[in-house]
Amino acid sequence: CSRNFLFFLPAGIRPVKGNLECLEHLAMVHQARPRISAVFAGPALDAPYTERFTAMIARHSAFARWIPQIPPTAMHAAYRSADVVLNASFSEGLSNSLLEAIAAGRPILASDIAGNRWPVLGNPGHPPCGDLFDLQDPDDFMQKAIRLVDDEKRRRDFAEACLLRAEHLPRPEEEAAGLDRIYRRVLDQAAGGS
Repeated sequence: CSRNFLFFLPAGIRPVKGNLECLEHLAMVHQARPRISAVFAGPALDAPYTERFTAMIARHSAFARWIPQIPPTAMHAAYRSADVVLNASFSEGLSNSLLEAIAAGRPILASDIAGNRWPVLGNPGHPPCGDLFDLQDPDDFMQKAIRLVDDEKRRRDFAEACLLRAEHLPRPEEEAAGLDRIYRRVLDQAAGGS
């Protein structure tokens, strides 16, 4: 395939999200697989870190781009255009970006931290939606990223697992209704306790 292979990291630019470190790792992958490209999407949230990130993006402009803001209405299309969605967080709750990747049927490469394990690996017996990498081991990231670039069947299997998992996730309107119920219950309890 001659088109570029796209890695997509949707996250605000700040140290906990590992944007800079992920870009460093992807630079190594680019040396081994020159047809890859990477898009980082998210606002600048930490000025000193963003300054370093911006300088590194400029050095790696042959394959990497930063889009500070993608309109919410275009995010699903952004996920769908990616070959692999990345999460390089050092700390994370349940990541919305990984849930969005699953809903879009995109394979995942994510840091091996507690908040990323369920979205990527699922419950026992579920097929995985991607791979986890060791944050402390750039070679682990590189090996897993290259395997995803080279192995179309692996990506297809992960994508199919994402779509199967997405069938069991609440639809946005169900999630909104559930949050509304919780907020109303908390407000009712707070009003009753005053």
